Amino acid sequence: MRILFREEIDDVLANAGYGFLGLARENRPYVLPMSFGYDGDDLYFQMNSLGRKFEYIDGETAACLAVLSMDQETGISKSILIEGDLREISEERVVTAYEALAETANFGTDFFLWGMPLQDAEPTLFMLRPEDVSGRIFGEQ
Repeated sequence: MRILFREEIDDVLANAGYGFLGLARENRPYVLPMSFGYDGDDLYFQMNSLGRKFEYIDGETAACLAVLSMDQETGISKSILIEGDLREISEERVVTAYEALAETANFGTDFFLWGMPLQDAEPTLFMLRPEDVSGRIFGEQ
């Protein structure tokens, strides 16, 4: 095991497309799989209003994103942890957010969100500005 360099972390974030977003409220954790966009600085999430996640998001919410990348052929895995504040994006960041999501997010192929047609969903865009970033690599020879 060794610590990843920032360039290696950026490579994982630009190619992984999904991870696990951890939120907490009143000492109760909530972790959910999330597709994300990455623009080289910030991470972007598109969420619908269904589910428990909005119970945990209030203004700026402390969050942690865990991303795992594994090469099936070599068995080498990389794990990234990103901590920071999750907040709804401002209007001037909408284009940047959608560009990052289009470039790097790994959305599923199901066009229905919780049984709702995609066109009926009301997506909200969020940004996670990394305050603490760490990464490890395992299985390297």
